[in-house]
Amino acid sequence: MTGPAPLRALALLLLSLAAPAAAASTLGDGEAIEHALLPAVTGKVGLRVESLGATVVIEVPGRGAATVARALRRAPLAICPTVAEGAGEVRLGCRSRRIVARLLHPSDGTLLQLREVKGLPWAGEDAPPLVEHSPVAGAEASLDALVRGDFAAAEGDLRAAGAAWAQVRGGPYGRLASARLCELSWECLETSGLDTVYEPGDANPDAARELTLRRARALAFMDRPLEGARELLAGPAGRRACSGAPATCRRVLLAALRSPRAEERTEALAYWMALPDRGGGSRAYELDVAAADAAQAAGAPAFAANVLAAAAGRVPHAALPEHLLRTAELYLEADDRVRAGVVLEFARARSSRTALASPRWVKVTRAVGRRPAQGGGSIGAPPAALDTREAEALLADARRALSAPKDPTSGGRP
Repeated sequence: MTGPAPLRALALLLLSLAAPAAAASTLGDGEAIEHALLPAVTGKVGLRVESLGATVVIEVPGRGAATVARALRRAPLAICPTVAEGAGEVRLGCRSRRIVARLLHPSDGTLLQLREVKGLPWAGEDAPPLVEHSPVAGAEASLDALVRGDFAAAEGDLRAAGAAWAQVRGGPYGRLASARLCELSWECLETSGLDTVYEPGDANPDAARELTLRRARALAFMDRPLEGARELLAGPAGRRACSGAPATCRRVLLAALRSPRAEERTEALAYWMALPDRGGGSRAYELDVAAADAAQAAGAPAFAANVLAAAAGRVPHAALPEHLLRTAELYLEADDRVRAGVVLEFARARSSRTALASPRWVKVTRAVGRRPAQGGGSIGAPPAALDTREAEALLADARRALSAPKDPTSGGRP
């Protein structure tokens, strides 16, 4: 390891290792930790941590979600104070993206542990990418230390992880170890600069790909997810890196599609279209919904509707009725009554009459029943997956809608 960034990272690491690992509500080294005892419910409780979305999801079987949500509202957590109950889950909204959580199982029940960490999270849905490295002759000991540190970090033992990474000095793995050490401290990332921390230099191809992935992930955590998505999906080098760690690429892109800035969401749609195997892999449905949300917000309801229609086979069973309803509403917003009618017939075959009697479905049914303004075809097969040329045309429409002057008196969607 050479240069000021590794030395600063190592100094910050040693300071962090001196901090007590006590289960206090707030630790003096900038890390906070809290615990909440969850009420007993029938079945096994699961946990999903979506750090980039500042969300912790408690998966509760049966009807236990309401019980857990009530308990957490009575004793609110400072780290993740927002509680939202859903079908089979409770979602906690957190004050930071730097969140690590786990379930502990003492003798008296299930304990939720939340940690707001000093650096980038090392676990959960947005954990660091693990790239396979081919051994380099003469550097086997360094690779072994790097991997030992990765295993220790995955177990939450940052002391052991940092000690192992600190043993890697120079050679083909030195830059990887330096980046890992810096990721343990937010201060190191901010003061060293990402270009310095993730500079590949003369790194071998495997190491260079991993540094690209880690830089994109760090950008997402630092509220610059579009830059991360651009680095991974705008060119062939980034896409090659994605092929070795598709989960990291998908999570960075998801953060970009959920950006609060409309122009960033629209650009992220182009990268969503470039995503390899966008209809498969982990969290594919979340990406579909985020892409549809971004398209609708940009004034392209036809794009949004086609995305949701193509995703119908990936919808969780409990979410299918709402998914179909929104798809039909978007087709109507795009003045495509024929495709809205296809979705309505699809929903009739899979939903109860009670569900289709809701005010929103009644509105869709009435709109579909009207004669189309210009001709119209018969209701046939469900809409096909989004064709690339059609998607590009719809995306161009979205960009034009986004850049067009807005009438402040119209009250319409941009």
